[in-house]
Amino acid sequence: MLIQPESEEQKLRELLMESPGIFLMLRGHDQVIEFANKSMLQTINRKADIIGRPLLEVVPELRGQVFEKLLVKTFETGEPQHGTEEKAMFFRSGEHAENWFTYVLQPIFDTKGNVAGIMAMGFEVTEQVMARKKIEFSEAQYRQLIDGAYDYGIFMTDIKGEIITWNASIGRILGYSSEEFIGKPLELVYSEEDRKAGVPGQDIALALHSGRAESIQWNLRKDGSPFYAESVITLIRNKDGEPTGFTRIFRDITERIRAENAFREFQSASDKQKRLYEAVTGNTPDLIYVFDLDYKFIYANKALLNMWGKTWENAVGFGLLENGYEPWHAEMHEREIDHVAATKEPIRGEVSFPHATLGKRIYDYIFVPVINKHGVVEAVAGTTRDITELKKAEAALKQSSEELEALVAERTRELHRSNEDLQRFAHVASHDLKEPVRKVMTFSARIKDEFGRELPEAAANYLSKIEKAANRMYSMIEGVLQYSSFGAMDTPLENVDLNDLLDNIVSDLEITIQLKNADVEYHHLPVIKASPVLIYQLFYNLINNSLKFSKKGRKLLITIEAELIETPETDYSPGDRQIKVTVKDNGIGFRTEDVNRIFQPFARLNPKDQYEGTGLGLALCKNIVQRYGGSITAHGAPDKGATITILLPMNDEN
Repeated sequence: MLIQPESEEQKLRELLMESPGIFLMLRGHDQVIEFANKSMLQTINRKADIIGRPLLEVVPELRGQVFEKLLVKTFETGEPQHGTEEKAMFFRSGEHAENWFTYVLQPIFDTKGNVAGIMAMGFEVTEQVMARKKIEFSEAQYRQLIDGAYDYGIFMTDIKGEIITWNASIGRILGYSSEEFIGKPLELVYSEEDRKAGVPGQDIALALHSGRAESIQWNLRKDGSPFYAESVITLIRNKDGEPTGFTRIFRDITERIRAENAFREFQSASDKQKRLYEAVTGNTPDLIYVFDLDYKFIYANKALLNMWGKTWENAVGFGLLENGYEPWHAEMHEREIDHVAATKEPIRGEVSFPHATLGKRIYDYIFVPVINKHGVVEAVAGTTRDITELKKAEAALKQSSEELEALVAERTRELHRSNEDLQRFAHVASHDLKEPVRKVMTFSARIKDEFGRELPEAAANYLSKIEKAANRMYSMIEGVLQYSSFGAMDTPLENVDLNDLLDNIVSDLEITIQLKNADVEYHHLPVIKASPVLIYQLFYNLINNSLKFSKKGRKLLITIEAELIETPETDYSPGDRQIKVTVKDNGIGFRTEDVNRIFQPFARLNPKDQYEGTGLGLALCKNIVQRYGGSITAHGAPDKGATITILLPMNDEN
C-alpha cells in the first residue's frame, strides 16, 4: 500500500509543531503565515487562528523592528539571514516585553528560482542575554567603585604577573595610558634597584605562599621620577581554590615618608622647627602624631585632631584613654610603644576607630622609634592612613569575581542545553524524513519496472519527475543529517594514506567518472593523521563537486596535488608545519564575487534543473577542515575551472 505524501507532510508538521524551537513559514510579499508551531504562538502570545493572515497584521508591534527589516531583506535578496541575541519586542499582558533570539531566516524558492516565501527558525535566548547584562552591570559597578578610589592605584594581573586591568587612578599617579599599561609585567612600576634585587618575584612568591604581600618601596612613574609606594599584593583564587592572578593596591606615601623623615630630623628643634614640621604635616590626609614613653601625645597634626573632633589644647599632653580610645585599644598601643622603644624596630597594624564626623573607619598605622644622637629612643612617632575605601574595594573585587564566575557558568550551561536541543531535533527530523522519501523512491521504481510498458507517455513523464524530485529530496536530507551531526562525532584519529583513500573514492564514483568522460590524477600524496570517515567525506565531496560542474563537450580533468609547507621558527613565532592540498578542475568555474557563497549551506550558484546538488557538499567540507584546525579557500573564473586549496596542520606523527 502506497503512503500518501499528505500523511507524511502531516507527520512532519506535527513534529515541527511540538519542537522546542521556533518554526514559522511565510508566503509571498505580504508574508502570509502558512505555518507556526506552538513555540512561535507562545512567543508572540497569539492563537492558531493567525494562519492565513499577514504577519504584520497579526503582530503589528514588529513594524519598525529589526526582524521586519531582516524578513524584507531575505525576500528581496534571496540570501539567508542568521544571527545571535537579536532583540524583538512583543505585546504581552498589556505591556511590551523585551525578548532575545538566535535565528535563521531561509528563503524558499519556486521552480523559476524566485523567492516565494521564507522559513524562520530559532530559539529564544532571553535568559542568557539577561544573565550577561547582569554580569556587565556588575562589572560596571565594580569598575565605578575601584575608579572612585582616588588616592589608590589598583590593578589586576594574571598568575604570571602581567597586568590585565586597572583603575583610573593608575594613569593619574603613574602617568601611563591604558595601552601602555595593559599586558605589561608587574615589575613595570618597580625601581631598577628592586628589579635587580628580584623584589617583584619575591612579592609574588610571598603572595602565592601566604595570600598577601605588603611592602613600602621606591616605585617609578612613566617619566622616571621615583616615589614611595605602600603596596598590598593579594592572591586571587577561583571557586575551586586555584590561584588565577593577583590584585595590587598601592598609594603614593612619599609625602608621608618625607614628613616622618622631617620629623625625625627636627624632633629636637625649636618652635621654629616645630612650625616647619606642622606646615609639612598639617595638610596631609594622613594622621601624624608622636608619643612620649609614658604614652602621652606630644604632637598631633590637624588631620588627627579633626578625627578626634578636638583642639590641640584638649588633646595634646593627654593619653589614649583621655582621647577616646577604648581600654583594649589603649592597652594594645601601649604594648606596641613599649616594643618599639625596646627593639628600636617599627611595628605596623590595622584597627578600626570612630571618626568624629565620618563614623567608624578602618585605619592602617605604623609606629617608628625616634632616636637621639646618642642612640637612645626618646619618643615613638606614628602615621595612620584611612584605608576604609581600600577595604571596600577589596571586598567588592572578591564579590564581583565570585558573581562573575557563577553567572558565566550558568550562561555556559544554558547555551550547551540549547545547542544539544537543536542538534537532537536535526537528527530526529532528518531520520524521520528519510523513511517516507525512501518509500517514494522504492515504489516509483516498482511502478516503472512492473508497469512501465503499459503507462501512457504522459504518465511515464510524470513518474520520471517524481523519481527525480524524490532523489533530490533524499540527497538533501542526507546532507542535512551529515551537516548537523558530524561535529558531534568523536572518531579516533588514524594514519590515512591519501593515495589509498582516493583509489577507493575513484572506484566508488567509477560510473559517474565514465559518464562525465573524466580523468582523476594524483600521485605521491602523503599519509596524514585523521579520522578516515571524515577525511573520506571531505575528498569525496570535493571530487563529486568537480564532476557535477563539468563543462559539456570538454574532457574533464581533476588534479589532486599535495605539498608540505614549513614556517621557520623566529623570535616572534614558534613556526609550524602544514599540508597544502589542491583540488583543481577545468569545469564551468564560478565568478569571483561568489567565492564567499560556495561554502555556505544550501547555497546554489547554478540552476538546479541544469546541475544537481543539495548545496551542502562544500559547506560540509569547510566544517570538516575547520574541525582539524585547518582552512579551505576557493579560486576560479567562469568557464575556466575551479581550484580548492586546503591547509591542514601537520603533527609529529604525520
